[in-house]
Amino acid sequence: MGVVYEAEQRSPKRKVALKVVRGGQFVDDDRVRMFQREADTLARLKHPNIGAIYESGRTDEGQHFFAMELVRGETLDAYLTKRPAVVSQGELRHRLALFRKIADAVHYAHQRGVIHRDLKPSNVVVADEVARGDAEGRASGVRVPEVKILDFGLARITEGDIFAATMQTEIGVIKGTLPYMSPEQARGNPDEIDLRTDIYALGVILYEMLTGQRPYDLLQKTLVEAVRVICEEPPRQLRQSSRELRRFDPDIETIAQMALGKDADRRYASAAMLSEDVERYLTSQPILARPPSAFYQVKKFARRNRLLVGGLAALLAVLLAGVVASTWQARKATLEADKSQAVSGFLHEMFAAASPMSMTREDPDKGRDVTVMQILDDASRRLAGDALAGQPLVEAAVRGTLGATYRDLGNYEAAETNLVRSLQIREQILRSRHPEVAESLDSLALLRRAQGQFAEAEALLRRALAIRRQRLGDEHPATATTKYHLAELLEELDQLDESEALFRSALAVQRQSTPGPETARSLDDLAMLLQKKGEAAEAEEMLAEALSIRRRLLGDEHPEVARTLHNLAFILKARGDLAGTERVLREAVEIWRELLGDEHPHLASTLVNLSVVLQEQGRLADAEPLVREALAIQRRSLGNDNPGTGGALYNLAKLEQSQGKLADAELHYRQALEVLGPALPQDHPTLAAIRSRLGYVLTDLGRAAEAEPMLREALDVYTSTAPGRWYSAQVKSLLGAALAGQRRFREAEPLLLEGYAGLKDDPAVAPDRKRSALERIVRLYESWDASRPEAELNAKAAQWRTRLAAQEPADSN
Repeated sequence: MGVVYEAEQRSPKRKVALKVVRGGQFVDDDRVRMFQREADTLARLKHPNIGAIYESGRTDEGQHFFAMELVRGETLDAYLTKRPAVVSQGELRHRLALFRKIADAVHYAHQRGVIHRDLKPSNVVVADEVARGDAEGRASGVRVPEVKILDFGLARITEGDIFAATMQTEIGVIKGTLPYMSPEQARGNPDEIDLRTDIYALGVILYEMLTGQRPYDLLQKTLVEAVRVICEEPPRQLRQSSRELRRFDPDIETIAQMALGKDADRRYASAAMLSEDVERYLTSQPILARPPSAFYQVKKFARRNRLLVGGLAALLAVLLAGVVASTWQARKATLEADKSQAVSGFLHEMFAAASPMSMTREDPDKGRDVTVMQILDDASRRLAGDALAGQPLVEAAVRGTLGATYRDLGNYEAAETNLVRSLQIREQILRSRHPEVAESLDSLALLRRAQGQFAEAEALLRRALAIRRQRLGDEHPATATTKYHLAELLEELDQLDESEALFRSALAVQRQSTPGPETARSLDDLAMLLQKKGEAAEAEEMLAEALSIRRRLLGDEHPEVARTLHNLAFILKARGDLAGTERVLREAVEIWRELLGDEHPHLASTLVNLSVVLQEQGRLADAEPLVREALAIQRRSLGNDNPGTGGALYNLAKLEQSQGKLADAELHYRQALEVLGPALPQDHPTLAAIRSRLGYVLTDLGRAAEAEPMLREALDVYTSTAPGRWYSAQVKSLLGAALAGQRRFREAEPLLLEGYAGLKDDPAVAPDRKRSALERIVRLYESWDASRPEAELNAKAAQWRTRLAAQEPADSN
């Protein structure tokens, strides 16, 4: 795709790697898009083991380029070829520690919504220098060189594009490097590709680092046969590929096999988990991928404590295994009851601190005005102090409850500490497909969604759903809960058909019993999806049912009631009832403030929507403080990189555009794209809307050439995802104005005429949009140069001025 040169940057003065797209100024649009996408991807990633980008652009002659960090070294495959074969424990540990650096860098990219999709040894450079201070942060203590992951040309920024792996960009076509492709990537199905695609490639790299071979021999096979092998045949065991025919530790075999799972649900859920298992092996800890039998646990203990255990370790393991076997059935009957009692006891002690009866002479204020957050923090400190030492499954259950409560209160940092630890404990002690593991996966996924880490959230939920379907059945309430959570996420990612199917499936299970909070939640969210698809009547019925259930069960002032009111506002707004929408949103705001305080993300979301309604009523001065308050809340509670913050930035920019503050609007539209770009699929309507509005602003600022690519991107999205809707017509009109601003009148004319034609008879289009489209046509003919007969231009301008005069006056919108 490109040629890379060593170059020197003048300011600051430094050596760089300069990548230039092949084809110069004659390169086709697809290659330019891929090249620019690599630059955009690298700009999102700032990690010591990922090659950094310094600058990108295009020369006056049309040559696309970007400059990035110059890494001196050799590719991973060349580096390993020069090293000794894996015959010694020292060489094995060196290679595993090197692999961990690669996996950790991939996990960093995944956390920022980037899936590489072409991981292979030739895209990893081992630097000449040894990493300084690297071993101190790792329990294994193995020091290895620095590595740099390169070539993000095929990276997917959690987007809905269809770059699956080697040819062009259509469904069923593959793109990448075949021996490192996962089965879903080789099949060319973009909907199946997520971060676990990179986990598979890491598994192939790990296999090759250990054996010098790949898990499949594809050299003499046709493309069709190679894809069949990848999708259907099991990988060879490590010892079958090793040149020395050495026997690898079963843990290493297990790690490699799990990373190479045919089914993505059977692979590691994240690169961090894969890296952690490698570290566990290096430090003789039980790996998470292996069922933790008593014998296995004792064997690991013995390996870590050889001098202490000596020859007694094997005997102890046998005795423990015998004891476990003889007592397991009896323990199984009472285990859940004991655990439930222990959890109940711990939670009782938690809330006892809030009782006035807990005050003492030394602490007379104890029990007075204790907040929920203080109770949670105290419980977390007690857990850190080994309050449940020796009761790991009880600790996992308590941490799951604490983490979920922290999450619902908007304290995501504390939620992550507890939810991640709960999952780790359960995966270590229970089988990897145990229902309690699914419970932890589900709860952690909700946190990842709230943090804007949509790719990881989807992977966790799909894994949880697979476990619950297998162990509990498709009609179990817990399975329905995970379907509901996955449907919520997919709706946010604009995958509406699969989302609707999951919502309806979950709702069918929930309706089998007396309607409760879960039924109301499913009705709520399915209604919003139907409203988005234009099925407003059914949506309104569902919201009315949800509101009735919630008020009957919870009363009039409850967060769930506010949630339904918030959603009902969208139906009223679509109906054109702006006064009713405002009333319902203000009621929701009052409930949020009263029950959750002034710093909760739910309050911020409702304030944003209320500000939008006020804008549509022309009350810009009333709308501005609301959207600015919402943005401040989102930044404090969620951080600058959260999608909620991006949404608030987008709405602030729209308000500023309406006020004529174009420079401020441009700044905030760009910031919204920076935040939402990594989080949403690239063909998401919200991104298209931001790009079209940014293009509108740039045209009005006299920078029509900058506006054009933004508007073309938006038009591509709307043409493919919303055919027949007025959005495409609006963007055509805006693109025509951008071309006219560059004096490309002949190209502009058909776009402006088509744009107005698509807007003028649509009742969903506000009158001011139609008037603006007419004004752009008039300006076209008034500014057209003399290459067209002046009389004809004057006649056209007069004709469209007459139409414009017949229009209603423009709204304040």
